[in-house]
Amino acid sequence: MRHISMFRFCSILSLGLFLAGCPEDQAPQGPTGPPGQPDTAWGQQMAAQHKEKQKTEREKKYKRNKDLGLKLADDSKRRNEAIAHLDSAMNLAKQVGISKEEQQNIKKRLADLHLVLGQEALRQKSYDEARLAMVRAENLIPGMPGVKSGLTQLDELAEKRYAEAEKIQKSKPEEALAKLAQIVAMTDSASPLHKKANALRGQLLATRSKAARDAEVAKGSFDKAGATDALTRSRLLRADGIDLQNQGKHAEAIERFKESLDNNPTDHDLNRLIGASYVLIGDRRKAKTHYKRYTLRCDDCSQVETVRKILAKMKETKF
Repeated sequence: MRHISMFRFCSILSLGLFLAGCPEDQAPQGPTGPPGQPDTAWGQQMAAQHKEKQKTEREKKYKRNKDLGLKLADDSKRRNEAIAHLDSAMNLAKQVGISKEEQQNIKKRLADLHLVLGQEALRQKSYDEARLAMVRAENLIPGMPGVKSGLTQLDELAEKRYAEAEKIQKSKPEEALAKLAQIVAMTDSASPLHKKANALRGQLLATRSKAARDAEVAKGSFDKAGATDALTRSRLLRADGIDLQNQGKHAEAIERFKESLDNNPTDHDLNRLIGASYVLIGDRRKAKTHYKRYTLRCDDCSQVETVRKILAKMKETKF
């Protein structure tokens, strides 16, 4: 018994000495700060790892979009999909540190695709789509010969259509309006031709509205000056005001709208029209007053959210 006890004692002692000589575990210990407040160094390490993971994911997404976009670019039926993928790759390129040379290559491929789409739209006489595609190509790679010639062709076609519209404006006003709408879509908004087409279109629309109103007046056997029905008078004055707005005569339009509102105080949309004319003549204080009246009295009107956004913008810019 004694021999066994001594043997056990020696075994336990040896095991203790062996454990005492083992190196300490060198694995990271995790947060050592107060509960809910991780150790600063550990927190920074975790943040760095997360950032690196995000970068890796963006790199994979960039490569996937770039490769798929370049592959689909050769398929004539899937060019729009190719553009979408290459656009996404372009947006990611700067975030993942892609070289400027590679970014330029993607940009060039995108511009080529837009140019091809623009040329196809031009052949199909989809002039608004043609211009949009050409302008996108120009914004990506300025001065591309194909883009320049395409835009020149669109301008020449627009000039020709304007001459045709001007010639038939009285004999075939509806056909002239269709041509003018096409010109507005296929020209730059800052160009003189765009402005001329818009002005002539406004005149033809005003003439058409007036003709329809005159026919209605004749059919009802009354005129707006002598109308005894307040609602009828209000409606005709409103239409007159819109005609004047289209002609740019905003001071006169305001008078018509106010008189119309006097005859029909429940037509709250008139406050929106009055506000718009005041904006266009530069009286922002009065514009704000009428816009506020519109939002307060016409909560379910179709344009109320748009007007609220305008008022918010006025407030931001000290309008």
